[in-house]
Amino acid sequence: MTFLAVTHAADIEVDEFSGIIGLSPANTQALGHKELDEFIGRMKFVTGKQKIKPIFSFYLTNVDKREGSMQIGGFNLKKYAKPGLTEKDIIWHSLQKNSDYFWTMSLAKVRFSGGRISINKDAKGRSIFKNEIPLAGNSLILDTGMSFGMAPMADLINIVKFLWENYKLKCDSVINGDNVVVSYKCDCKNHTLEDLPTIEVYLLTNLSINAGQFFGIAPEDWISIHENKTCNMLLKPSGLLSSKR
Repeated sequence: MTFLAVTHAADIEVDEFSGIIGLSPANTQALGHKELDEFIGRMKFVTGKQKIKPIFSFYLTNVDKREGSMQIGGFNLKKYAKPGLTEKDIIWHSLQKNSDYFWTMSLAKVRFSGGRISINKDAKGRSIFKNEIPLAGNSLILDTGMSFGMAPMADLINIVKFLWENYKLKCDSVINGDNVVVSYKCDCKNHTLEDLPTIEVYLLTNLSINAGQFFGIAPEDWISIHENKTCNMLLKPSGLLSSKR
C-alpha cells in the first residue's frame, strides 16, 4: 500500500480538493498495492505487536489551533470524543458491496430541519411544506477531504429548488469555459447561517433490515457566507470528477 503526498500539480483545476490518498478499500494488488486490511495487518512488523486491529480512524478539525490526526489500529475516544461517550456510543455502518474503490454507505433519504422557513401554502391556506427531497443517488462516500462535498447533479438541483421554495435562498449555477456547472453561488443578503437549515442524511446501519439513523450537515458545513453577503455552496456536482477525463 502506498501513501502519496501531492504538493504541486497541473491541469486539475476541476478537482481542487484536499484529503489523504491511499486509503481505498480496493484490492489493487495488480498495481503493486495491498488491500488496506492487509497493510494494517503487516504493521505488526513495525510496531512489534502480534495483532493490529483492521481499523483506522481520523480526527478532523477546522480550528487552526487544533491539529487533526490519523490513527491506524484503533481510535482514541478519551482524547477526541465528547466527554462521557464510550465505545458503546460508536455507530457502526454496513458498507455497500457494489463499490470496490470507495468507503460507501447506503443513503436512504435526505431531509431539512431548522432555520427560518418561508412556508408555502395551497389555495386553501394549508401548509404544503415537505422537508424531504427525492433522491437520484442512493450512496454516500466517505473520504478525508474537507474542501467540499459532492452530489449528483439531479440531487443538487432538487436541493437548490428546495432552498428557494422554502427558505427563499436564491442560488445560481456557475458554469466554466467548457459549459459545465462547477458550483453554485447564492444571494445571502437576507440570510444568516441561523436562517438556513441543517441538511440531514439518513444512512442505513443495517442493510438487511433497512435500519438507519439521520446525521446532520450544519449550515456552516454546506455553505460559506462572505462579508459582501454573497455565498458559495460547499456542495458541488459529482460529475466534476470526470469532466476533464
